[in-house]
Amino acid sequence: MGMALGMWIYKRMQTGVDVAKYKKYRPIYWSTVPIGVVLCALGGIFYIDGIQVPLLLRMAYSPGIKLMFGLIAFVLIPGTIFKLESKYEWMLKRRRSAGRPARRPR
Repeated sequence: MGMALGMWIYKRMQTGVDVAKYKKYRPIYWSTVPIGVVLCALGGIFYIDGIQVPLLLRMAYSPGIKLMFGLIAFVLIPGTIFKLESKYEWMLKRRRSAGRPARRPR
């Protein structure tokens, strides 16, 4: 999935992207962070004291959650690269504050 996404992004950057064509997918892009939070909260069921979740459910949950997080990244990465919406831009970009000097690599 990652290699296909990388190639798709590369081809779109080479040919030029008409972002207006992808504006209809904004609600999907907006829902990535809330869905990610819900998926993280769903994992809490496995840590409740005194409850042993059946093995079959744990075996189904593990690959399913990995697939869901992969799909979230699959939506979030192109939306951020092509600046589909600036809603999450402040959260994903790393900026230094004006009063703090930059750290030097060790």
